[in-house]
Amino acid sequence: MVKTLYKCVICKGMGKVNICRRCLLDFCDSCLDKIHQDVEYTNEFNGLDKRVKYIDYCPYKCMDSKTINYCFDCGESYINMHRCLCCRMVSCSSCIKRNLLDKKTIPLEKQPTAKLFCSKNCYEIYMEDPNNDWAICEECGSDYFDITYKKMCDGCLNKYNYNKDVLFEEKRRDLVDKFNRYLEVQKMEVIDVSDYLQEKVKVKCFLLKSIQENKVTLEKWLSTKNVGNNLCYNIWDDVIENYLLNKFTQYSYI
Repeated sequence: MVKTLYKCVICKGMGKVNICRRCLLDFCDSCLDKIHQDVEYTNEFNGLDKRVKYIDYCPYKCMDSKTINYCFDCGESYINMHRCLCCRMVSCSSCIKRNLLDKKTIPLEKQPTAKLFCSKNCYEIYMEDPNNDWAICEECGSDYFDITYKKMCDGCLNKYNYNKDVLFEEKRRDLVDKFNRYLEVQKMEVIDVSDYLQEKVKVKCFLLKSIQENKVTLEKWLSTKNVGNNLCYNIWDDVIENYLLNKFTQYSYI
């Protein structure tokens, strides 16, 4: 009898795997944990192979999984969220309406399809001016049918977005630690700097057409984990980093 070998699709490590019940891809514990800090997983299907665990969480953030997704353009998390077919970012219905349906006249019969996109630009690329040609993935060298000019196959694009999530999350956790240490040493409370930093965030958001309101507060930025690459949280990252670097670089705890 031939023994089945399991391999993580991200790091290619062999051994025990966690299989997402939505996309059915295999992930090792390490790659799974990087996107789900402090999350415990339950085996949702007890099969015969003890090396396999079926879970409702996904490092690639499947929309129907228990992995929480956040709207790229407002920072909130709702039940009814959509992943754009073109750019792969997640948006809520309200932001889709503002960034697409309110900016482009779309026939009523095509509006259900339009809701699969996050913006006017993404809709026009995918539906009106697609590449529609075979291409060679610049990461793995395999051929794939390209629609959105991404230069990567789906597998490599998923891994690319995963790595961005990990990098942004690691940077954010480090900034949170530094910011909390600063408040502690200065004997300050979050409320003492919240309004000042919120105004800095509003200035940055004003320069971006896709954001009407950044619903992420300083309290949310400090407490929310496993967000990864999200425009609204990334703006807070920049504001906090500049705040620490410009004003308090003389402190060793920074």
